[in-house]
Amino acid sequence: MIKAGNGDVYMRSVLLNRLVLALAAVALVCFSARAADDKSAADDKKSLEKEIQEMNQKTGDDDWVQSKAIELLKNKDHLKKLIAVADDMGKLDAGSLKFNTALTLGLAATEIKEHKVALRFLQICDKQARKNERPDWLLQAFKVQWAIYFDEKRYEDAIKLCQDILDLKWDNMPERSKSQVRESLIKTMTRQGKVTEALKMTDELIKDEDLGWAFLELKGWVLNAAGRYEEAVKVYQDYIDHIEKEDRIKPEDQQRYIDQTRYVLSNVYIELGNVDKAVEMLKGLLERKPDNPTFNNDLGFVWADHDMHLDEAEKLIRKALDEDRKQRKADKDLSPEDDHDNAAYVDSLGWVLYKKKQYAEAKKYLLEAAKDKVEGQHIEILDHLADVQMAMGDKADAVATWKKALDSETSSQRDLKRRGEIIKKIKAAEGKK
Repeated sequence: MIKAGNGDVYMRSVLLNRLVLALAAVALVCFSARAADDKSAADDKKSLEKEIQEMNQKTGDDDWVQSKAIELLKNKDHLKKLIAVADDMGKLDAGSLKFNTALTLGLAATEIKEHKVALRFLQICDKQARKNERPDWLLQAFKVQWAIYFDEKRYEDAIKLCQDILDLKWDNMPERSKSQVRESLIKTMTRQGKVTEALKMTDELIKDEDLGWAFLELKGWVLNAAGRYEEAVKVYQDYIDHIEKEDRIKPEDQQRYIDQTRYVLSNVYIELGNVDKAVEMLKGLLERKPDNPTFNNDLGFVWADHDMHLDEAEKLIRKALDEDRKQRKADKDLSPEDDHDNAAYVDSLGWVLYKKKQYAEAKKYLLEAAKDKVEGQHIEILDHLADVQMAMGDKADAVATWKKALDSETSSQRDLKRRGEIIKKIKAAEGKK
């Protein structure tokens, strides 16, 4: 006869055995799943390595590199995996990546703001270019490296990069390539505040009897960046005069250079407070290209910002958005995540609606503009949003947005001026002197 207590022991034993078996089954399933995942990961890695090897077989020119980078950017998740595998390969053996492969991946990584790994790819390019004494390779890698340093305000690194190339004693280094490096050096020095030195170097380039005048555009850039707007206007106008007289430039290229310069001039005139001249430049550009989104937006914004022709300004800005959408629709290389309205155009629409005192509508568009992680966090967009919030009586939100705006990066004279204005607005809102 079995006692009740022993029966309980027996039942606990049965349950324990069942639990052990269940746990074993779970462990087996987990192990199988993990093994399947490991196999899948291994297969993915092999597939990515194969893709990299296929890229290594390509010996195409700049066009292939550009088109391949654009193709990779269509699927950013796949691109990130490819970059990770290629980066591991490069760390183990830099020779495992051919020049075109490393350059392509460096370009693509730069576009998705993976700057650290992009620089590793570009340094592989640099080493291969120096090993083979290929000035063309060296300059290709240099342009992207310098752009990253310049964008990240790593000016000392940018200057060292420029100087290292200028110090090379290669007999096959074209003078034109050296001039391009000097141009990058001059822009970097300008950003450092070494304007006098930068202008002196620019004037040396301009002295060239043949095409020295082409560096007038660079001199205008330096003066504009330094806030010397009156001087910049004169230099840009001189540059346009030379282009119009230069019969070695194709007519279509002449017009393109002139349009680019007049567009820059429209911004310089705004800095000078000469709205009429800015409008004149933009109107002239629109006569030639009435469907250009940028020209429509900028003229609409200038009018709105100065409380002029608000209805017409709104029409121009809405047209800018429509034309930009048409261009995106026609762009077969555009990835889905990049298919969205331009934050600057959306901001312009919100701003003109604010000027028309349509605050609720204005706020909707400005909030949309501010959502853009790349362009939307600009100090001007956030300032506009805060102005609307303040106009609607949302003082706390306005102050919070203005404080967020002060965290934005500012490099231009215009942005620095706006920073000072925002500080005054915050103090006024908080009742401080």
